[in-house]
Amino acid sequence: MTDKDVQKLIEAMKPVFATKEDMEVFPTAEMVQHGFEEMAKKADVDAQITELRNDIKEVRDLLTSDYKRRVETLEKDVKNLKEALAM
Repeated sequence: MTDKDVQKLIEAMKPVFATKEDMEVFPTAEMVQHGFEEMAKKADVDAQITELRNDIKEVRDLLTSDYKRRVETLEKDVKNLKEALAM
């Protein structure tokens, strides 16, 4: 239901309500409708989740490659030490 549809419905129903208390329902209904319109759409949330997952994967890949490089460096250093001590 679009904002225009809600406004048409409100205008159509105004003559039905006779009391001041009844008339106070309309601003509340308009606020509720506005709240629903401002809520995040499922597609937007899904896109944000996908983006976060991609960012996490990228960080994980960077950390994994960094640790792999560090381990390889340590292995090379240990090999050099063993060779130096064997002399």
